[in-house]
Amino acid sequence: MLGGPVDLTKLEKEIDTIGDFQKGGNYFFTTESPDQMEKDILLYLGKEEIEPTVNKEKKYKLEFEFQCDDEEVEGADEIEAEEEEEATARKVGVIMKIYKVKDEDKFCVEFLKKSGLHSDFYKYYNVLKNEVLGYAHLKTD
Repeated sequence: MLGGPVDLTKLEKEIDTIGDFQKGGNYFFTTESPDQMEKDILLYLGKEEIEPTVNKEKKYKLEFEFQCDDEEVEGADEIEAEEEEEATARKVGVIMKIYKVKDEDKFCVEFLKKSGLHSDFYKYYNVLKNEVLGYAHLKTD
């Protein structure tokens, strides 16, 4: 934990609570401030010249799209590859949400694929999770 416990009364937005998690989901747990993590993602997206849709209900939810290059398709299965031959430009839509974990002093940062190829989604998911927000991961025992 880098910044100490987060005072929930000082968050800039409302935060939803979640208690059930799917095994193998695209999320991680953290004790870092949701405000700081959202700012870091927005800063990264700005450098990449990507305009996200920020939730108007003042919740921790961002939606954005990455433009993908053809050489980034590594590992796409045959069905995705066939669909891709018809498209000239590939995009992957991503939704990022931050939740308060029920009955615990930590948060869950979740990434969902809104559109596009799974292989493209996982490429950007790994960048966002491990490079942009790499500081925020809780170490598991």
